[in-house]
Amino acid sequence: MPSIVTGSYTGNGVSDRLIEIGGQPAVAVVIREDGGTNPRQIWKTSAMAGTLSMRWVDSIAASTEWVKSLTGQGFTVGNAAGVNENLVPYFYWALAADPSYLEIGTYTGDGNDNRNITTVFQPDIVFCQATSDGLNLRHLFIWQASVGGDDAIAWETAADPETNRIQGVGPSSFQVGTGLNANTVVYYWVALRRKDGIVADGTYTGNGLDNRNIPITHTDAGIEDGLPLYLFSPAIVQIKNNTSARQACYRMVQHTDATLFGDSAIADQIQALNTYQFQVGTLNTVNGNTVLYRWWAIFPGDFATDIPSFNPDPYATYLLPETPYTQYKTHVALSERMRMLKLR
Repeated sequence: MPSIVTGSYTGNGVSDRLIEIGGQPAVAVVIREDGGTNPRQIWKTSAMAGTLSMRWVDSIAASTEWVKSLTGQGFTVGNAAGVNENLVPYFYWALAADPSYLEIGTYTGDGNDNRNITTVFQPDIVFCQATSDGLNLRHLFIWQASVGGDDAIAWETAADPETNRIQGVGPSSFQVGTGLNANTVVYYWVALRRKDGIVADGTYTGNGLDNRNIPITHTDAGIEDGLPLYLFSPAIVQIKNNTSARQACYRMVQHTDATLFGDSAIADQIQALNTYQFQVGTLNTVNGNTVLYRWWAIFPGDFATDIPSFNPDPYATYLLPETPYTQYKTHVALSERMRMLKLR
């Protein structure tokens, strides 16, 4: 299977149902399409033993009838309403294992502050969730390199960003505070590394205007004539208002304008997933004036495959092999490009 897969299915109410995706996922996430019971994201990682899976926001014990297993063909679901109610549409996204860009793990809390959790690479996005805490709540927290610092957020609940949860990252670790390190509590985590055309994250400030396009770029993208060279069309985008006023909303390529938000599907949020960008409407969940927003996006593809540079016009030939002849051709192409720009 590709490193990242998205898709949909219609529930049939039968437990142990296999959802085939063409290979073995390391992470599988299921989203109920309508505004019914448990529409929020339910996930299972390869670190979760047995039939354990969890909702990204939860005040009840995890069901053993959600995402039950990860197999060589895909994942199995139970008969719970959150994943497989008869005739209800569901969406999913799944990630395959990759030691260079995706890492999955678990740890048991020891109650100490500033605890470093070892990773193979320096993460750009970290997901971390407890099986329980003092309030019997298991919110999934997300930390993003585009925000940085001691600043994580309970992604699917109306909450302010919090310190003392995911406090930052190092070259081969991420650090948790006591808020995600309660003694004897089990935690599950996923770390992602940015890759052009595969994984991206960022922030923007709302302006209240409709049909606003947010470009998807990387901080390490090349720039030529003010245009990013590395861009991609997203398969899933998730956005979180950076205040306690709003929960997250999310949209996949299979969705319409009725972006999922909280317990219902609402229009005028993430209106489209366009080439090299996503479009937002006017609602405060995605574009309130002066409000800060966090977002992350993934594209269905392979971590191991290099994504070609985006060429905005036929005169851009930046990826030719470096030989005396191709250097000459590149110089000719750039000269022609400059001539055309002057004519515009």
